[in-house]
Amino acid sequence: MGLLDGLKRLGGRGTSSQSEDFILLSLGNVSSALVKHLSADYYRWKEPKEIKTFECLILAKFLADYSLDRTYRGKLPQSELNRYQSAIDGRFRWLLENTFQGRFTYDRVQDTVANRLDLYRQVMADNSHPVCWQILASVVTGVDYPAEKDLSTLASSSVALPALLMLTQDALKLAVGR
Repeated sequence: MGLLDGLKRLGGRGTSSQSEDFILLSLGNVSSALVKHLSADYYRWKEPKEIKTFECLILAKFLADYSLDRTYRGKLPQSELNRYQSAIDGRFRWLLENTFQGRFTYDRVQDTVANRLDLYRQVMADNSHPVCWQILASVVTGVDYPAEKDLSTLASSSVALPALLMLTQDALKLAVGR
């Protein structure tokens, strides 16, 4: 089942729990799509699937944080923004711990997560489209595509990552109801 099918199944905006369900579904599906996309041969990402899943969960959380900030800052009261940010944080933590069931806890990796999120924010602040998307892919995979002037990763990442950002924004719109 795809992200949009799952979101449609959940229906319109309702309870806080339904909003959190939209967020959880979005994080999980976007993370899975990122793993699949960044595992394409031209990315040359040779890490084990568990590492890919971990890194892509963090990137999916970044996309949710970024979407919330870009879409709703100044449009929602700060208390509502805080509530949705708390839902994103809580659902991310739940998803991370349930994905890796006992192999590690969020508390053990929270510094790594915070550092990655800070790095992703810096990449987006310092670089314009389409290069920002290629640099994000580079940070996630550890392969320096910009230095290689790799046009295949530039083209692919500058289409796929913004598309996943838009899916994340759509999920947040359903969760927020606006």
